[in-house]
Amino acid sequence: MALIADPQVVDPHTYPRRGIVLKATMFYTDLFMSKSYSLLNKILLPESTVFLGDLFDGGREWSTSTATWGSHMTDPRTPGREDWTIYNRAYWEQEFVRFNKIFPVLPGRRSIRSLPGNHDLGFGNGVNEGVVNRFKSFFGETNSVHTLGNHTFVLIDSVSLENTENPKIYEPARRFLNEFSESIPSPRKLLQQTTELRSSNVYDADKGGPPAKTDAPITPLPKILLTHVPLYRLPNTPCGPLREGHSYDGSIPLHGGFQYQNVLQDETSTDILKKVQPVLVASGDDHDYCEVFHAGATGMVKEITVKSFSMAMSVRRPGFLMLSLWNPVKDAVVDSRNDASTIQSRLCLLPDQVGIWQTYILLFGITKFVITLSVVWAWFKRRKSKGDEPLLPLSQDEAARLKRGYVNGSVEYAFSSGSSNGSAISTRSSASSHGSPGSLRSHYGGYGIPSTTSSPAPPYNEDEDKYAKKSIPGLGIAGMPPGLQQKIDKGLIEFGNAAGNVGVRVAEKVVERVPSLAPTVERGKEMVRREMEKGGVKGFVGRLFAGVRRWGVAAVVLGGWYLWLVCTEA
Repeated sequence: MALIADPQVVDPHTYPRRGIVLKATMFYTDLFMSKSYSLLNKILLPESTVFLGDLFDGGREWSTSTATWGSHMTDPRTPGREDWTIYNRAYWEQEFVRFNKIFPVLPGRRSIRSLPGNHDLGFGNGVNEGVVNRFKSFFGETNSVHTLGNHTFVLIDSVSLENTENPKIYEPARRFLNEFSESIPSPRKLLQQTTELRSSNVYDADKGGPPAKTDAPITPLPKILLTHVPLYRLPNTPCGPLREGHSYDGSIPLHGGFQYQNVLQDETSTDILKKVQPVLVASGDDHDYCEVFHAGATGMVKEITVKSFSMAMSVRRPGFLMLSLWNPVKDAVVDSRNDASTIQSRLCLLPDQVGIWQTYILLFGITKFVITLSVVWAWFKRRKSKGDEPLLPLSQDEAARLKRGYVNGSVEYAFSSGSSNGSAISTRSSASSHGSPGSLRSHYGGYGIPSTTSSPAPPYNEDEDKYAKKSIPGLGIAGMPPGLQQKIDKGLIEFGNAAGNVGVRVAEKVVERVPSLAPTVERGKEMVRREMEKGGVKGFVGRLFAGVRRWGVAAVVLGGWYLWLVCTEA
C-alpha cells in the first residue's frame, strides 16, 4: 500500500501572485502529481492508498454555508489576500473536483482520503465547525478504523483533537479515542464463525467423554496509527539520514504559528500512544522525511513522517511511503504478534522537477554562449581573410559549380537607371561574366552579396544570357525542373522592373509637388540601388523563404518536443 502526504493542490492561498503566473504554477504542479500518481499505480500496483491530510492548500479559508466569511481567521488586509472573500463553497467544490481529477479513484483499488490536515480544517482553536462538516460530507468521518492486510489502521483527527474551546470540534476525536478498544475488529470476525479453533478430537476412555474444547488465545491485530501532525518529541531529535533539510540539525523544529503546529502537545501524544498502542505511526505535515522512536506501552514505537507528494512544498525530491504488510492466517488463527515484524516500509522519491528545469536553463545558456562564440570567431576569421573565402561551407566544389553554369550558387544583379522610364533589374550569369573563380568570389563574397570593396557590375547583355541558368539564392528546391525555375526567375524580375518604374514615377511626382523632399527621395533611391545590388527582389524573396523554412522546421521540432513532454505519462 502507498501513503501519500501533503499534496496541497496549489490555489490562491499558496502564493500572493495572480494571473498567468499562478495559473502556470497550478498547471505544472497538477501535471507533476497527476503523472506521478498514475505511474505509481501502474508500476508499483498498490492495493490501497491512504492520504495523510492537507489535500488542499487553502481549503480551510474558503467560505461555507455556515461560515460566510472567506478567510475566517485571516485578516483580509494582509498583502496578496484581499481577494480571498470572493472564494466560496462553489470554489471549494471546484477544487474537490480538481483534486479527484489529479488523484482518481481507480477500479479495484482502495483509496482512503478522510484524514484531514491543518490546511483542510485549521488547527486547534482555529478549526471552524462549518469547515469540518463540509469536509466530512465529501470525504467521510475524520476519525475511523480500517482493516487492511490483517492490520488495523487507526486514523486520528489530530488537528481537531488539539481544540480546547468548542466541544463540537474536539469531542468526536476524544470520544473516538476513549471508545477505541470497542471499535477494533476482532481477528475472530475475520474468520468464519463456524470454524472451530484449536481443539482435541481424542477421547479419553477412562473419563468416558471428550475433553473440553480449548481455544487458542487471540490478540488484536497489529495497529498502525495515522495522524497528520507528528507526535511530540524532544527538541533537536534527529530525523535520520533520509531527511533533506528544514533545519540545520536535521530535526523537526518545535514551534507553531497561525493555523499550524509542527508537533502535537506532549500530553496529547502520550494519550494517543497509551490508548491506541500502535506498532507503527505514520504522519505528514512537515513535508520532509523524518524517522524517530517513541516510548510506547508495549515498547519502542517507530514514527515515520512522510514526504510531501508535491514539488511546490519546499522539498527538491518529493516522495511517498510504500508499506508491505504480511500477517497471514495460520491454522485458522490470525498470527497477530504485537510488533512491527509484519510491516516493511520504503521511502520512494519522485523526480527533482525544479532541478530538471534548472538544467534546461543551464544547457540553453551554454548553447547560446557556444553559438555566439562561434559566430564571433567566424567573423574575426572572415575579417582576417579579407573576404577571399566564403563565410559558410559550400555544398559543391568550384569545378562542379562551374560545370553547372554558376559559381557559389549566386546570381549577379545590376541596377540601371537613366530615362524617365525609371529603373530596371537585370541578371547576368556569374560564370560568363568573370574570367576566374577567384575574382568572382572576391567580388561577391561567395554568396552573390557584393563585398564592401566591389565595383559596380558591368552592363547586362540580354541577348547573351536571357533568364538562363538562374536560381534564386536560398530558394533552390532539390529536384525542381529547370523550366519552372526559369519561369519563377522571369516573373520575379519582371515584377521588380514594374515595381521600380512605379516607384520612380511616384518619387518624381512627389518631388514636383514638394521640392524640399528631393534629398530624401535621392537617399531612398540610393538605398533601393544598394538593395538591388545585393540581389534585388529575387534575392530578398530568396532570403525570406530560406529564413521561413529554417525557422519553420525549428518551430515544428521544438513544438513537438514540448507537447511530448507535457502530454506523455512516461
